[in-house]
Formats: sequence, structure tokens, C-alpha cells
Amino acid sequence: MLKTNLIIIGLLVGFSSFSQSEDVGLSTLLSLDPSVRYGELKNGFTYYLKENHTPENTISFNLVVKAGASNETTDQLEYAHLLEHLVAKQTRNFPDVKGYFRKIGGFSKAQTRSNATLYQATVPANSKNNIEKVTQILFEWAQGNTWSPESIVVERAAVQGEMRTTDPYRLWLRRIRAKKLAQPMGIRVYNEEDHLKSLRHYNHNALMNYYEKWYQPEQQAVIIVGAIDLDSLEKRIQQLFSKLKKPVATTKPVFKKTDFVKPKTIDSSYYDVVMDSIDHTLRLEIIRKRPNFKIRANSPSDYKNKILERLYKKILSFKKQLLKRDYHPPFESFDPDYYLSGEMSLYIHSSYMSIPIDTNSLKKSIQQGIVAWKQLHQSIQPEDLTKAKQQVLEAFSGAQPLTSGVISQRLQDHFINGKAAPDQKTEGELVANILNEIELNDLFHFIKEYTNLTKNTHFILYKGKDARIPYLDCLEQWIQEVKIDPTETFTLTQTPIPSLKQEISIPTTKALDTLVMEENDLEISTVKLPHNVTLIFKPSAPKTAQFKNRISINAFRPIPVPIQNKTDYIIGQLAPEVIQYLGAGSYNKFVLDLFKQEHHLQLNLTSDEKFQKITGQSNKNDFTKLIDLLYLYLNNPRKDKAAFAAWKNTLIDKMDGKGIRGSSAFVMKKVEAIWYPQLPVIQREDLARLTMEQLFLGLEKSFSTIDGFTFILTGDFDTAAIACSLSRKLTVFPTSNETIPNNEFNFPIKKINSHLTYKNINQVYGRLFFPVKAEKDLKTHIQLELLALALNERIFKRLREGCYAPAARGKWMDFKNNIYAFEIEFDSALGNQEHLVQLALEEFQDLKKNGVTQEWLDTAIKHQLTSYESGFTHFGYFNFWTTYLERKVIHQENMAQEALEYGTLLEYFITLEELNAAAQKYMSISHYQQFLGFPENY
Repeated sequence: MLKTNLIIIGLLVGFSSFSQSEDVGLSTLLSLDPSVRYGELKNGFTYYLKENHTPENTISFNLVVKAGASNETTDQLEYAHLLEHLVAKQTRNFPDVKGYFRKIGGFSKAQTRSNATLYQATVPANSKNNIEKVTQILFEWAQGNTWSPESIVVERAAVQGEMRTTDPYRLWLRRIRAKKLAQPMGIRVYNEEDHLKSLRHYNHNALMNYYEKWYQPEQQAVIIVGAIDLDSLEKRIQQLFSKLKKPVATTKPVFKKTDFVKPKTIDSSYYDVVMDSIDHTLRLEIIRKRPNFKIRANSPSDYKNKILERLYKKILSFKKQLLKRDYHPPFESFDPDYYLSGEMSLYIHSSYMSIPIDTNSLKKSIQQGIVAWKQLHQSIQPEDLTKAKQQVLEAFSGAQPLTSGVISQRLQDHFINGKAAPDQKTEGELVANILNEIELNDLFHFIKEYTNLTKNTHFILYKGKDARIPYLDCLEQWIQEVKIDPTETFTLTQTPIPSLKQEISIPTTKALDTLVMEENDLEISTVKLPHNVTLIFKPSAPKTAQFKNRISINAFRPIPVPIQNKTDYIIGQLAPEVIQYLGAGSYNKFVLDLFKQEHHLQLNLTSDEKFQKITGQSNKNDFTKLIDLLYLYLNNPRKDKAAFAAWKNTLIDKMDGKGIRGSSAFVMKKVEAIWYPQLPVIQREDLARLTMEQLFLGLEKSFSTIDGFTFILTGDFDTAAIACSLSRKLTVFPTSNETIPNNEFNFPIKKINSHLTYKNINQVYGRLFFPVKAEKDLKTHIQLELLALALNERIFKRLREGCYAPAARGKWMDFKNNIYAFEIEFDSALGNQEHLVQLALEEFQDLKKNGVTQEWLDTAIKHQLTSYESGFTHFGYFNFWTTYLERKVIHQENMAQEALEYGTLLEYFITLEELNAAAQKYMSISHYQQFLGFPENY
């Protein structure tokens, strides 16, 4: 233990001593950050105010209601959520709350949790009048609202839309787990149909009963953090919120606590069998519950448990990669911090493992998974703890000032759950002291108490219709048979490869004959290399210290295969993804993933129907490692039969609708196939026939060189240095003398009405397009952007009658041929899609006919100016220049003109008359295209 403690002591330089025995007892409650202005009014209303200047000139406003979904009665299911929608949408004096915040350059949002409802707004701190109006909105959010029947109908439909999902199968799995875990704990779990029924058969009295019972001042708090004057704002809050009415008799929300001392919870494990009609494979899930140490951490002893849990999660998240380092691991997935949704998340956290079971070897498969669970938890070494301590300490070090949003979240937790919210320095000192005291035995004690499988564990066995399964008594016996000496440790370590030098040898001394760099007025520099390779550099300043010295790379080229060669073109589409899956050189994907993680590299090889893409990020000091890795992938892809088979199975799962869907983007694949019938589309039978030999023959033609790639580099760097380094590297990358074919993709400007089908969906996806010929000059482009913005606002408001997040946008579908299109996107309950289509068409035609108002245009211009120009000089998670420069290269446009002229044209040369004339001209239904995606067999 000496090694661990010495290293941590070294890290604590700069922290003052924090003695638990002298300054604060283990059970002493931590004090609230003294810089927070805290108060409670006579009516019970609470307020928190804090001055903060990260980010600058911004204020975070929050109204917190200490009641949520868990406070609903059986006749109020989903009404906490419905009420959140109604309150956030409009108040007595602000009929369009979101519109008001947009007008002043801010935004608002709301959220319903199990035990709370949050209303939030972020606005610029540039006007005392704005601050007074926003506090008035908070006041009106708190109490005394009424809503028209029409508004309630719209928001009921919007809530139902929000309950739908792009991945119903995974939602079903989550609900099965929730139900199985909740039953022994006495936590209620309703079926989705119960919630939908409550919304469909609306009970206004039940809604108002919930509203009047829980939206009371003693259950509410306002939290305001940012560039504020504490004295004047506190006076304003006291005067305004003292007017909230306190009823004669109130009922405070009861925080239902699960007792972890109950014998049935601690001493029992539970075994269940679930029939799965989608995935017929046999598999076992393990869910090991533990208390939620974080939700009410308010003393040093609470913090110690929280820190131990955090160390456990960090170490096990790394360790799981070492056990899952082949294509047939003993478990499909392992998560030491598996999120349990809803009311359960208030009480418990969990660790989760899914074990695939071979039907021909039931016992062996299950016991291998159990062994893996135990090895993960008994393989921790002193150096693992040291590394995790360093990571945790960095998170609490105070090197980065807390943003107003983060501070607001901490104060929300203080009000809702009684969780400590000390100042950053005090918390950092406490955490540093706890980390210095924690030894390996402390972590092993935590693991022994909260991860052993003899108690507080759920085993769920999933089976297909005809699968052979063990009796539950046998399953329990097999699990108990796995005995591992608790004193035995396992060496489960793998030293990350420090560099790729033993695998590759890129000559870096080769001199370039010439390095001609052109720079325009925006400091965008361009370098032309042989084989039609182009480098574009645009540095900018990081918004915060975390982005300092961060470099992003975005490279792309057309798929370098004639579209007539179906097999080769398909391989050209698949090549980037499969190369990354196979690995490179002597390293499989797992070793290279670990290499990227250790050196904070991101490298993704992808493609769409037209382009191959390379995207990546690194710190400046590791940039050469990123380029070396790219070289290894292109020059020496790994021929691994097991990886190839696993990749094919993954792709088949996607085709069958079993892949993870983070959005509805999958809908567009079939739309694009209709637009471009010449585009080869891989079918299941094509994939089945594809051999690894065929793949590698195709790779040589389609993804083994950098010919024709444009590399766009953005971020925090010196252009001259990075251009010289990258140019020298790329000139020795593999190239060929092949000419990249000019595959034509002419967008069909004609009417289309198509009925599409998809696997694993339970709703209808709508995509409506309105293509039109348009001029390509910048002024017309700005007009089209403004019209798309106006259409989006209309569609969002109108289609909320049946969709949670309908949207509209505009984009160039075929820039070469002057084809622009407005697009409307929505999802719908089965049977309601035609109604939403009709509403969308009405809004489109009404905007064409009546245009926009001068007030709307003035607000939109202000918003667009701020949005467009905010990324010119600084970057964070989003970098304006990456997408801007890619668009300019693909469209073959001047890279400086738009950025230099956009603001002037928008502010001084866009008139209401011209914009509404553009609506008449370009908003056409002559070539209307309608695509509706339905569930398979619907």
C-alpha cells in the first residue's frame, strides 16, 4: 500500500490539510457553499442565488418542484409529465414561453424526474428588464396556471409521442428488468399501456388535484446562478415569491426509502425466466444491486462510500476491456454502473452482466460467465487503484471552474434530496483526503459487500420459443458451484502499447520538393499534395482549458469505385467500418481500442452512400500517434477470420433491426435507395456470400490509399508546424495512379409517394420533401435558411398534436444541379400518420401564402447572426469550421466569401418583402415527395 499512498500524496500538493478528526467528523453534515445566497420565505418557498462567471455574461434560471412521477396516484399516471409540458409551454402573461426566450437570445427546457420536476432557462445577462421578466416567468411557472382544452389535447399527444422510441425491443428489455427488480422491493411498476390509457382517457380533475397538491411554495425552490447582482436579485425574489399562496393544509411529498436491511432484500437472490420473441438466443443477465450512495451524500462518511463506488466503476470499466478482448468473450456486456430508470434509481445503483449461453453447453457457458464476473472483481492491483485515484482527484481538483449549469444541478440535488453542495475548494480538499486514506483493502471490502452474487442479485434467463433451458434449481446450483478463493487474486492486466513503431516504419525524413501553402483572408491555409490530396488548416482558440492543444481531423473523398461495379462499390462502402473492426498489423481491435483510450485518441473510419470519411481527434503531443494509426489501418489491415465472422454477425443484427439505434437516421437508407436506384444496396444474401478473400481484394481497390482525400484540420495548433509535420507523413502513405471515378448522383426532382417497411419499430416515421430549383447565390441561400427556420417553428408547434419532436429543415440535395429541398420530419402513432401529413402540408402552404412578419424576421436575423458568428473565433465540443469547410469543398465554392459576407447580407440586405417573395417562389409542392415508414407486416 505504500506505493499507492506515496503517489497520491504527491498529487495533493496545493490542497490544504483537511483533517476529519479535527475539522469535520465522519458523520458531520457538510455545509452549503457559503457564497450561495440561501433563504426560505415565510410561505416555505426556498431560493438559492450564486454569482458565477463561467460562462461569461450568462445566467441559469431554475424552478424546482419537489414532486414528480413517483407522486402520482393511479388515476394520475403520466400527469406529472403532462403538467410539465403545459407549465413550460405558457403562463398567464407569456403565452409562448419558448418564443420569448428565443427573442432575448436564450432558451428554455423542462424535465420530469421520478421525485422532481425542473423548469430551466439560460439567458444572456445583458438586460435588467430581461432578468425581471424571466423571474416573472419563474413565478408564473410556480403556481396559478390554467390551460385551454385545445392546449391540453396538443400536449397529451406530445407526451404520447415522447413515450415512443426508435428501438422498442431495447425498451422492452429495460422494462422487463425494471419489473423484475422492483417487485421484491415493493416499488410499483406500471405497464406502458396504463400510462397511455391515462393520457387517452384524460381526467382533468385528477390533473388539477396533482397540480394543487404538489405545486406549493414549501415544495418549490428557485435557483439562479450566473452574472447576477446578489442583493438586488434577492430583494426581487423575496418580494415576488412571497406572493405565492400557501394552502391551509399541505401534504409534503414523502420520500419513500427502501430499507436495505430487510432480510428479503439482502439475503436473497432471484431467478426468473423470460420468453423473448425477437432474439431467440439463450442468455443470462445478472443484475447486482447496491445502495445509491450518491443521491444523499452529505457527510464525509457518505463521500467515502461515493468515492469508493467511483473508484470501483473506473477500475472495472477498464478491466472489462481486458476480459472482452476476443470475439467470443465469456460475456456480451458488463457495466459496473448500470442505470436503473424511474423510481428505482432513487434507491439503488447496480452492476450488470449479460452472458451468452451455448445451447449445447449450458453449464459451461454459464459458469464461464460467473468466473469472469469474479475475475473482474478479484483482479485489481495496487497500480489500478493508483490510476483510478488520479482520475478521480483530477475531477475534483478545481482546475476547471464549475459552470453555472453544473452549480445549478448541485443546488437542485441539495434541495430535492438533501445532498451536500459545498464550495469547490472544500469538496476538493475532502475528496483528496479521502483518496489518500483509501487503501486496496477498503476497495476489496466494498467489492465483497456490494458485488458478491449470493445476495441482492437478480438472474434473468431469456429464451426463444423452443430453446432448451436448465431448471432454475440447476441454474442456481451451477452458479453456486463456481468457487473462487476470495484471497486469490488474478492477474488481469495488459500494458497498453506505447506506440506503433514496432508495427510500422513511416519515413519522416523524406524532404518535400516544395510545400506551397496558400492562405486566405480568414487564415484558412491550403496545401496541395501529390495524388490529388488536399490539406486545409483553420486554427481557432479553445473556449475552455479542456480543449487546449486539441486537434480535430475530418477527411473525405468520393467512394473510388465505379457505381456500376456493384460488389466493389458495396465493399467501398463497407471498407472503412470493417477495417476498423478487423484491427491492423498484429493488433486486434481490442488492443487498438485500448491504445486509443490510453492516448486520448479518437479515430473513426466511416462511409455514407457517396463518401468515405476519416474523423479523429488528439492532443497536439499525440497527433503523430493518430496519423501512425491511420497509416497502419490503410497499409496493413488485419486478416482475422474470427473478427470477420463477428463483423458479419453484427451487420446482420443491424439488418434485422437488433442493432443499437440512437436516432431515426436509419430511416433514410431506404429513402436514398429510391432516390438513387443505381446505388448498390447490400442485401443479407450478399453479406452471406462475401468471403474474407473477396473483401481484401476489394479493399485494395477501394480503401488502401489516400488518393483524392481532402483533410480538414481544425482546433488549437500552429498551422506552419502542423502542416509541415502532416505533409511529410502523408507523402509516404500508400497511393496509386488510379483515377477516382465521377459517380453521378442526380437528385430526382419529381413527385414520389412511397410506403416503406422496417424491422423492430412500433410507430410510423414520416419524411416529407419539397424539392425545387433555386439560385446558388449567397443571398438566396440566406433566404432559404430563414424560410426553413420559420417552417421548423410552425411544424414544431402544429405537429405536437401527435409527435414529441417534429422538425423541419432545408438543405441542398443536388448543389451541382441547383436543387434545394425543404424537409419535414415526424414520427406518429400507428393510424395517425395521415393526419400529421395533412397538418404539415397545411403549415407549408400557409407559410408560402402568408410569409412571415417583420417582428419574426427581426428576431430571426438576430438569432441567426449570433448562432452563425459564435463559432468564428473559438471552438469547444462543436467546431463551426469543420462542417463549414467540408460543405465548401464538396460544393466547390470559395472558402472565404460566405463567412466574410454572411453577416452583412443577413443584417442589412434581407427585407421582409423579398423574403416573402422567396417563399412564394421556392416553397413549391410541384415535386412533393412523401415517405412513410411502417412496421414490417403492418
